[in-house]
Amino acid sequence: MDRAVAEIGQNDRKSRVASTLDAEELTIFLADVVGGGRHRSGELLTLHTLREHLPKEWLAEWATSRERQISEARRRRGLR
Repeated sequence: MDRAVAEIGQNDRKSRVASTLDAEELTIFLADVVGGGRHRSGELLTLHTLREHLPKEWLAEWATSRERQISEARRRRGLR
């Protein structure tokens, strides 16, 4: 955290787990965030920023994986 621009829910119990959803190989956590802070000026790490800095081959792999996951989610919900 020394190099972090901002944080949410670190230290001092600034968040709490409200619920969990188990889904085979993963668990999704739903949390209440009640605090956070900005430590210094700088660019925040967003999905957009991350994608701008990924190597092209990683970005292509990510896009392929994302499309596969979306298709599978739609199939499981009967949307396609």
